[in-house]
Amino acid sequence: MQDLLPLYTSAHGSVSRRDFWVAGAVLLVAGIVLGFIPIVGSIASILLLYPWTCLAMRRLRDMGRAPAIALLPIGLCTVSALLAIVTAASISNPALLGTAMVPGGIAVLVGTLSMILALGFLLWIGLAPGEHEKAISPPLHTRR
Repeated sequence: MQDLLPLYTSAHGSVSRRDFWVAGAVLLVAGIVLGFIPIVGSIASILLLYPWTCLAMRRLRDMGRAPAIALLPIGLCTVSALLAIVTAASISNPALLGTAMVPGGIAVLVGTLSMILALGFLLWIGLAPGEHEKAISPPLHTRR
């Protein structure tokens, strides 16, 4: 298993499925734990996008895909997190409580869509074999 710190800080290189899931589990647990702290959770979710992006780009490179594909779900998650921060700031001010409904509704819609897309993306890059795995495993149709 590779050292985990470079997986979070550099988008260069590749990562195997096993290392991807270990590093992803660490990021997921950190996001869940920090998510329980109201404002800090939203800020942490934005800050955790960088290590997720590095990890996803490495995994896509291992799959033989363009690493830039990782920017689509990351971009949607960024928009969702920013809308959550705007909503939280609007709710904290009683004079702006009525206007919090608009960004709140948009945040729910964008958040739901980004979670569905991010989950599908995560499963795709986490379950698809890498280039070196394709070369050593025989195709299923040749088994008897």
